[in-house]
Amino acid sequence: MPDKTTTTDVILAAGPTVVALAAIGSALWQQRRSFTHDRALADLGAARALLDDAAVALSHAAEAIIDRMYDIGVGSVSWEDAYNSLYFLRERIAVRFGNDHPVSTAVFEAFKGFSDVGERMRTLRGPPAWAIGREPEPPANDPLRGPWDAVIEANDDFIEARGRFVQAAIKTAGIRLP
Repeated sequence: MPDKTTTTDVILAAGPTVVALAAIGSALWQQRRSFTHDRALADLGAARALLDDAAVALSHAAEAIIDRMYDIGVGSVSWEDAYNSLYFLRERIAVRFGNDHPVSTAVFEAFKGFSDVGERMRTLRGPPAWAIGREPEPPANDPLRGPWDAVIEANDDFIEARGRFVQAAIKTAGIRLP
């Protein structure tokens, strides 16, 4: 039978070890929690940066559409640059958010509207003179009326998708200020 001194020695020796192990466990738990929080903040920052890039690309695309539709020729971004920005943005958005996320679907739909404007403008080979105020409004049976209306429809699709993007971006990573 062990004596009281041996039992007391074992307890006195084990006590600090248990406390040390508890302190190590607590420190590891806090460190892991800190890393998880830091990662979440970094992911949110990266998502917000990508959403900012998307907002700029969509703004440039809107400017390029107006420039192309009305033959203004003073846009700060070319059609090709706006197209390429949106083209590559789709992939970045899909990787970050997934194909089915509202941000992704809005960007995909905006790209489609943008592309449709370009394709339909190519069939017109420029805006009809009456569409940009160089001639009076044509009769309803003007052969350019249908193609021009298709351009307007594609532009409307782009504008609506851009609006959905803004709403989805706010829901995804926006902040609410009091």
